[in-house]
Amino acid sequence: MKGFVISWFFPPINSSEGLVTFKLLKNSGIKHDVFTQNSNNNWSYNSSENYLKHENISTIFGKAESLDEWAQECFKYFDKHHKKYDFIMTRSMPPESHKAALLIKAKYPNVKWIASFGDPIADSPYTILSKEKSPHRLNEQSIFNNSLREIFSMKRFAKNILWDYKDRHFVAEERTKRRLEKDTLLYADHLIFNSSYQENYMLKDFSEQVKHKALVIPHTFDKDFYVNKVKTNRQSDKIEISYLGHLDYLRNPINFLKAIKKLQRLKTDNYKRLSVNFYGNIDNYSKIYILDNSLYDIVHINKPIKYLESLEIMQKSDWCLLIDANLSRVVDENIYFAAKIADYIGSGTNIFGITMSDGASSDIIRETGGIVSSHSVDEIFMYLNLITENKIQTKNKNTSKYDSRNAAKRYDDLVRKMMAEKNLNHKG
Repeated sequence: MKGFVISWFFPPINSSEGLVTFKLLKNSGIKHDVFTQNSNNNWSYNSSENYLKHENISTIFGKAESLDEWAQECFKYFDKHHKKYDFIMTRSMPPESHKAALLIKAKYPNVKWIASFGDPIADSPYTILSKEKSPHRLNEQSIFNNSLREIFSMKRFAKNILWDYKDRHFVAEERTKRRLEKDTLLYADHLIFNSSYQENYMLKDFSEQVKHKALVIPHTFDKDFYVNKVKTNRQSDKIEISYLGHLDYLRNPINFLKAIKKLQRLKTDNYKRLSVNFYGNIDNYSKIYILDNSLYDIVHINKPIKYLESLEIMQKSDWCLLIDANLSRVVDENIYFAAKIADYIGSGTNIFGITMSDGASSDIIRETGGIVSSHSVDEIFMYLNLITENKIQTKNKNTSKYDSRNAAKRYDDLVRKMMAEKNLNHKG
């Protein structure tokens, strides 16, 4: 049996989406060809993860640089080679992989299709809040309130036209996304979500017939990628807290940094026990805050690093830090499962999560023995005190379902069941 996987992100590009897919396929007992690309590493860290290969997986690199052209190229490839494959599986984000599958399904309606989702395609809470709180809009609103004279200026008039255009473009784009998401949910034979929160959010308006197709397979860690956990070579006796991944103006560490500043001011000895490292992108406001508040003696910003190196840093750290965006203005629960949490779990290191009280992240971190704080500066400050005074006991527990081998077994069971049903229907 062989599957045709459509995923814009895949190694050698280092991206969360691609790594999630690679770990699943690597541990599957089914062979897969992956249609991907290696010319565009936007929304990723680098394109040098060339060692991430496996005998189960062959990669096919599309040449198109735009997403729409890539989806068309993917369809044409499958059309030419369709007899080689028993089923297709699509991964998003971005959602154009599902667009390619819809083209395939239109010509080959009997092909079995599994659609797997990293994030919602349409009405994503993060996207909604990003638009509402975009730096451009916030800055322009601030200017708007500064003077009546500028309100009536030609500059203001031109900017209002630009706002209106961007709003209309956003609405049109969301309409297109909703249609693509709806068609994918309706026409795919099976749906994979990474958490029940994501599943419930995306399927809330659908019938039981669609919900019946859903399966939750969480993000995972792969034991093969970790080195032996040894901390005897530590160069410092400080408590090391590490954040690995992407931060921006919406998902930012400001409240965490404010809590550190409070620690510096009120609990100086505890402050001096800390060493905090950020690896990856960080927003400019947070960088300025670190400098303006003289936190650079313990808070360090590092460039993005390779995937295996990131796992080693997790293992050497005392605490792995998670920071989610505060989406409470849009939703009551955090529907996003950041893939880094699974890698944190696999490292065996303590996890400190700053996230919404209800949602995927808080459930997973509590379930596996970590600690969870709200976005409150005072609560984060309290936990930092307990951490620096070694007054928190954590356990690495309930981790087996986040092991990629176990997740891959569930995926393989789904594929075999799907193909058995197809053969039965075909004979009938």
